[in-house]
Amino acid sequence: MLSAQCFWRDTEYDRQQEDDFFARADLFVNLANQQTSDDVIKDVAGSLLYAAVRFHAFDYWGYFEDRASFEASKKEAIEHYVDRFRSYLEANLESHAERFEE
Repeated sequence: MLSAQCFWRDTEYDRQQEDDFFARADLFVNLANQQTSDDVIKDVAGSLLYAAVRFHAFDYWGYFEDRASFEASKKEAIEHYVDRFRSYLEANLESHAERFEE
């Protein structure tokens, strides 16, 4: 199971925050599932990924008071978000792989 962390700030969540984290994630997955049929699942997945990226870019932008410091840190932000995405994807793919054995 993944441990929840504040995505950009890398702070560990306490138990209630972690429960809230996964409850919110479940709400987004459930919304995506409501829009999914076999012929559009890839379209829904793409929209969900785009929405997540768009939201994270906005959240990250909110930490800066000027464009120069924002621009100077974009590479670091991209690396951070890609690393976090990779770790979440690896964990979830492993979880699905284990389901083949059930």
